[in-house]
Amino acid sequence: MATGHIYSYHNPVDPLCETYGNEAYYTCSVCGKYFDVDYQETTLASLTLTALGHSYDNGVCTVCGQEDPYATFSITRVVDESYVHTGYTVSGAVYTITAADTYYLLGELSDGQIVIDVGEDEEVTLKLEGVVISCSTGPCITVTSAEEVKISATSGSENDLYDTRTSTSDASGGCIYAPCDLQIQGNGSLTVSSTYNNGIHCTKDLKIKNVTLTVTAENNGIKGNNSVTVESGTTTVYATDDGVNAGGSTSSTPYILVTGGTLDVTVGTGDVDGIDSNGTFTQTGGFVITRNGTSDTSGNMAALDTDDTVTTSGGTIVAVGTFSNESLPSTSSGNYYVVFGSSSSIGGGMNGPGGRPGGSSGSFGSSYTFYSGTYTVYCTTTGTSLFTFTLDGTYKNMLISSEYFAAGKSYRISNSSGTTTYSWTQGTSSRKTSYSG
Repeated sequence: MATGHIYSYHNPVDPLCETYGNEAYYTCSVCGKYFDVDYQETTLASLTLTALGHSYDNGVCTVCGQEDPYATFSITRVVDESYVHTGYTVSGAVYTITAADTYYLLGELSDGQIVIDVGEDEEVTLKLEGVVISCSTGPCITVTSAEEVKISATSGSENDLYDTRTSTSDASGGCIYAPCDLQIQGNGSLTVSSTYNNGIHCTKDLKIKNVTLTVTAENNGIKGNNSVTVESGTTTVYATDDGVNAGGSTSSTPYILVTGGTLDVTVGTGDVDGIDSNGTFTQTGGFVITRNGTSDTSGNMAALDTDDTVTTSGGTIVAVGTFSNESLPSTSSGNYYVVFGSSSSIGGGMNGPGGRPGGSSGSFGSSYTFYSGTYTVYCTTTGTSLFTFTLDGTYKNMLISSEYFAAGKSYRISNSSGTTTYSWTQGTSSRKTSYSG
């Protein structure tokens, strides 16, 4: 005698992006057949619901949050030990970070922008893990509101930012613009290029450490209104206007401070300076070489220009081209130094931002010539090679201040081609020695 079907109920399952679902159904435990909720016999295929597939928006699935493996750019942060795509909004190619945290950026963002808009007492860290970002309408990275922003090139990564605005567009700020404290750091490399305005512009305090940083800009290369501090790493600047500038502060005396690392600056021709502080320049360590344009015939530019004191108590600085009388280091304390040629006392900006204090006309040429090439400075007293640097043009004046110099010892500077060689003995009555042949 037939026993009839014995039904077992199965709940409905919603389909997911990569997982099939099913309608509610019954199976018979006796014969194994499938039945719908109306007890009509059916098949498993008829009950199966197809996987939805991912719906990606700017590299992230709007359904499950999974990152698009084919996306060219992504931002993530860590929450509860998991990488998530939260804390920011996306509008086209503009990513606006609205929550204070550390964010990891990876990939290529074409004609896009990273905007940081958090509380005025909050901090944001951007970890660049290999990015290429270009923007033709504004800074590649810009801050609307924050207390401090840190931009870190992670170890071994190569990162490129391109501000491609023109003179007809809104080119305020720079390729990186921060109206708050800013740190550029990390053990990777970061290249910043601006075709119209500043490379990096921080309206407060800017610090650079560890990173390999290259900045090319049509205006100032690196600008910190309050201060610029180089602690470590290798920073190279090519600029049409000032290479490194500290000026524009209304609440304090601007300063540029170098405590370590390498700072290599080259600027163009005109009323521009390699290193320009509307306050002080202080060096306690590291190596600095700053060059103004090779064809300065006006005295309106300087390799090193300050409105206040220059103090070199450690490290080495080579200023090539011209330099103002006001920008010579102290003769009574700090490093010993040597001057080849004449400093310029010509007014270069009527005491305004970017210019040196006004002064009477003076000589800025010299009878010395430093041709292109790699230069080595030796201590001939001890037979020791001290340091090297490279010139890509021909210059007439040079200032070298170094922790390696000592009173009464003899030194020589020469280039690799042998076309330039000068020797001198460091004076004992003053820390300054004016080379006289």
